[in-house]
Amino acid sequence: MPLLDAAHRQVRQRPRRVVTRLADLLRAQGGDLAGSRVLVAGVTYKPGVPDTRNAPGLDIIRELRKRSAKPRYTDPYLTELVVDGEVVERADWVRESVTAHDCVILVTPHRELLDRPLWYAAPLVLDTWQTLPTGDGIHHL
Repeated sequence: MPLLDAAHRQVRQRPRRVVTRLADLLRAQGGDLAGSRVLVAGVTYKPGVPDTRNAPGLDIIRELRKRSAKPRYTDPYLTELVVDGEVVERADWVRESVTAHDCVILVTPHRELLDRPLWYAAPLVLDTWQTLPTGDGIHHL
C-alpha cells in the first residue's frame, strides 16, 4: 500500500508545510515567524462542524508554538481552545482583531468567516484551502 502510506505521510506533514510556507512569506517581507502574532482562522476539523478531533488546526498551532510564534485563533464554533494543556487565546473575527496580527492562516473555511471578508485587513494571509483569490497579501499554500 505505498500510495496509502504516501497519502498518510502527506497529511501528517501538512501542518509543518503550512508553517514553513508562512515563515517563508514573512521572511520575504522582511519579517520573522518567531515572535509573530498569527491568527489561525478556523480550527475545527471541517467547515460547519464544532469538532476538533483530528483537526489540522491543532497541529498548526503546535508547530507555530515550536517556532516561537504567538498563535491566537478565531472560530465561530469554538468558544475556548486548549492545546497540550495550554489555553489558546481567542480573537473575535472583527477588523480590529485582524489588523492586530502580523498574519492570518485560513485553516478551516467556515461560511461565517468567508461571509465577512476581513482578509484584506490583514498584512498577510495564507489560505490553505485555496478559497480566497490571491493578491493583496493573500497567498495560497
